[in-house]
Amino acid sequence: MRVCGIDLGNPGGLAVLSDELPNGIWPFCTLCIEALPATLSRLGLQRLVHRLCKEHCVELVATERPGMWGRVSVGMAQREKQGLVRAVCEALQIRLVDYQPQEVKRAVAGYGRAGKEQVARCVRRLACLPRGLDEHQTDAVAIAAVALNRERARRAAATQRRLPVRRRPAARRR
Repeated sequence: MRVCGIDLGNPGGLAVLSDELPNGIWPFCTLCIEALPATLSRLGLQRLVHRLCKEHCVELVATERPGMWGRVSVGMAQREKQGLVRAVCEALQIRLVDYQPQEVKRAVAGYGRAGKEQVARCVRRLACLPRGLDEHQTDAVAIAAVALNRERARRAAATQRRLPVRRRPAARRR
């Protein structure tokens, strides 16, 4: 399975992970990591996501859920970018999931309020990434890794056969 993780920040980052060729501690390999330039237009973002999803045969796209903390204009810009990514996913018939930033931090660093540098350090160690990546690229890898692990768990749970629930007979009243 191939998953694309997108950090919608400004500048932002994009990573494509696969679980087909496992290496390192986590059972995935990195196919592509790209930085999204701050000057990238909305159409340029759509074209980049479309090209990478087609090129790497992506089955799932994951983003961080845009928040409204801090400046409102930043949250609105992230929501606009997420809408563009959603349009690409619908055109290519790819499922899109989004996670709260605290979910990603908890899954990667073990603490939902971890700082960006702590998350980046954990991702670099877990995924055997080089040191030259910026925090947006490591965030994209973290988002993709969480989505990949959750999707694999979801698929495994869906394939398990459900056992019928045996109920105890009701106690008799006297």
